[in-house]
Amino acid sequence: MWPFGGNSEKPSRTRRSNAIVDSRLHVKHDLGPADLRNAQFFGQPVHRAHLGSQLLLYEHLIIPTNDFAIVPGLIQWLGQENFEAALDCGAISFLRRMGLLGYAGNGIGICAFDIRDTPERPFLFWWQKALFGDLAEAIELQLIHGVPSLNKRQRDNLVRTIEARSRPLTYDNNFFIKNIEQESYRDVRDTPELAGYVTRLVKAAGHPQDQPIDLQRLPDVAPTGLQLASDGEVLNATDLVVRVAETNMEIVLADLAGGADLYVSGGAEVILRRKLLRSGMLAVVPDGFARLLELNGIPDIRVAIESGTLPLSDIWELRQKRPARRFRQWLVDAEPKTSRDLERLYVESLGRTSLVQSLPVRVIRFVLTTAVGAVPILGVALGVIDSFFVEKYLAGYRPKLMIDEIRKLLPPSG
Repeated sequence: MWPFGGNSEKPSRTRRSNAIVDSRLHVKHDLGPADLRNAQFFGQPVHRAHLGSQLLLYEHLIIPTNDFAIVPGLIQWLGQENFEAALDCGAISFLRRMGLLGYAGNGIGICAFDIRDTPERPFLFWWQKALFGDLAEAIELQLIHGVPSLNKRQRDNLVRTIEARSRPLTYDNNFFIKNIEQESYRDVRDTPELAGYVTRLVKAAGHPQDQPIDLQRLPDVAPTGLQLASDGEVLNATDLVVRVAETNMEIVLADLAGGADLYVSGGAEVILRRKLLRSGMLAVVPDGFARLLELNGIPDIRVAIESGTLPLSDIWELRQKRPARRFRQWLVDAEPKTSRDLERLYVESLGRTSLVQSLPVRVIRFVLTTAVGAVPILGVALGVIDSFFVEKYLAGYRPKLMIDEIRKLLPPSG
């Protein structure tokens, strides 16, 4: 029944997780109308298809959200009965993020910002309350506006159920400055691939060749400007820095979820390796720290879901069957050498239908992080580690990284 409810214990950090924090389903807002952005996001079949694929891969899907607009989206995609069943068994749960992560001009740099509702300046729109207000109120507002067919009793019951499957992300300003803001600047500076990429982007934008680059004062953002992360190709140096900050935020979220796997931008494994090297705790991080697990040539059910040929209700039914459960159990402790077995199990979980056999194939990539096998440098204690990830890693956290095919931190090689 884990996560966020029930009697089951959290998974041990010494073994891999059967849960994933999936940021692909996190709607990243700006200060424009959130209701319009949500409608656009949930109106795209590609996101529905991603959900279906993830439900077959993981036992627990943990979705970050600011405003809980994902709730009416899931009800629309799955149907209310299946959505409630997913909550009951812990297949779906939520991490509530407060504030929006971005990069502000005039030397502010990486920041999290929110808007407060005050008597002098009250919110003008309901979606502002959902985005920046109380957790339970956000859920209720999304149900009122997104699922108007519910009566008050049904809505109240559903709010309580969703709230029980939600956990708020809380931290103070010092934690944010150390583990998100400053850590992200260090990641960019101390990761040669990222530092070189930022330099090329800044110089291409007209920054004087002979002047050093200040990551807290990048020229892409005007003094009164604000930039948030984007998907797809990196837009500029600021966009890259914000994506690195999002990666660090995702690590914090995964720790809050009990040490879950992560759905990350391509290139995140490079950052994690550099964190370990930078920590001073380890003399060397072997090349085998990150190993690639690839499931090749498996049916791409996303195509069928996106086209409407395969409804999510059918995916939910497939998920309950023994072959699908068996595949998810195997995936927890998967190694590169077991990829052929996993491919066979995945196909078996879908059944032998003409639809599945007619689908194009895809590749699913996981980066497996392993124990580095190095001896800590003499005289350095765990308590002085200056990196959130390194501290958790040395305590036994070994996440699988599921690589996002769209978001990339580094340009294609070659």
